[in-house]
Amino acid sequence: MSIDYAIRHKEIKAVILIAGVDWGIYFDLYRSDPEMKRRLDASIDNSIAAGIFRFEPGYLPKDIGSGQMELDPSFFTVRNAASLTEKDLLIICGLNDANITMKEYILPLYNALQDVKASNVQLSPIEDDHTFSLSREKISQTICDWVKRRHED
Repeated sequence: MSIDYAIRHKEIKAVILIAGVDWGIYFDLYRSDPEMKRRLDASIDNSIAAGIFRFEPGYLPKDIGSGQMELDPSFFTVRNAASLTEKDLLIICGLNDANITMKEYILPLYNALQDVKASNVQLSPIEDDHTFSLSREKISQTICDWVKRRHED
């Protein structure tokens, strides 16, 4: 959600996005794909029952995705690419991420940023899945290197 926050706040100058999702696209899919909705709702219900997740009342995906709540326009990251042109962006994604795929989420954002001539975008795909359990050190080094480069400029 860091990117959504940065869309709404011009004072934010740099954003690190790890396995970032365009929540607008995500909830459009959730609303239109009954199987996706069923799987996600069941998974979240199980996680809540196990004490892993806790949501504020009215903010479960099934509440937001029901269509009764209007999505915040900043959730549509690709549509808001122009508001990110002046920000330094590090986009880290897992090449084997089955949840936040390059095709559905990462490349549309990256391409939209290129279309609006965003000049400070680093895309760092990493050979791992959504958990990044095999690449934590590589992610840490990527972030450290990016922060150092920002301060050298």
